[in-house]
Amino acid sequence: MSTPRRKPSASPAAAAAASAKVVPTATATATAAAAAPARETVNGALLDCAFSDIVLASCNYYSASVCYDALLASRTNKAKGGGEPLSAMCGFLLVAFAASAGVVRYTLNVNCTTLAALNRSLAETAACVGLPLVGLHYLRQVEGLQDFYVLPTTLVWVVACTVNQAISNAFPAGAARDLHRVITNAVLFIVPALLCGIAWNGALAVLASVAVFALAGVLIRPIVDERLFGIRREVLFNTSLGVASLLLSSRLSA
Repeated sequence: MSTPRRKPSASPAAAAAASAKVVPTATATATAAAAAPARETVNGALLDCAFSDIVLASCNYYSASVCYDALLASRTNKAKGGGEPLSAMCGFLLVAFAASAGVVRYTLNVNCTTLAALNRSLAETAACVGLPLVGLHYLRQVEGLQDFYVLPTTLVWVVACTVNQAISNAFPAGAARDLHRVITNAVLFIVPALLCGIAWNGALAVLASVAVFALAGVLIRPIVDERLFGIRREVLFNTSLGVASLLLSSRLSA
C-alpha cells in the first residue's frame, strides 16, 4: 500500500501575488457599487432639468401662439399701435427657444460643449431681450402710449436690448452681472407689466404673472443642486416662469 503524497504547498511569494490580485478586484467592485447611486442621482437631475425645460418651452410656445392669433385679429380689425402683440410674440419665442435648447442638451449629451454654449447663450438672450420684448407690448397698453411716436418700435427695442445684453456680459461673472440683469428685468419687464395690470381694470392675470415672476426670481432662484420643499430649485424656477407666461398670454386671449 503506497503512502499518499501531499499536495505541495504554495510558496510565500505565490500567496502574496494571489492576494495582490484579489485586493484590487474587491476595491474596483466597491468603487463601482459606490458610483452607481451617484450615476442615478446625476441622471435624475438631468431628467428633472429636461422635464422643467419641456414645461417652460411648452408654455411659451403656447403663449406665442396666442399672441399670433391676437396679432392676426388686430390686423384684420386694422388695429394700430399697442393692439398688436408682435413684440410679446417674439419675446415668448426667444424664451421657448432657450428652453428647447435645454431639453436637447439634457436629453442628448449634457457634456457637449457646443450644446452647453448654445443653451447658455439663448438663456442670456431670453433674459436680456426676450422678457423686455414682452414688457414692451404691455407698456404700449398703458393709456397714452399706444401710438406715442417716441416709443421705440420693436426693431429698435431689440437693438437697444441687445446692446444692454452686451453691457451685461462686459461685467465680470458674479454679483455685478446678476444685479445688472435683475435691474434690466425689473425695469423693462416687471414695471411695464405692473403698470399695465394696474391700468387695466380687473387684469388680475397680469398682476398675478408679475407676482409669480418676482417670486421665482427673488425666492426660488435656479440654484444648482439645491432643493426647496423637496423639489429641485431649477424645476420650480422653470415651472414658475412657464405659469407666468401663461398668465400673461391669457389676457391676450380674453
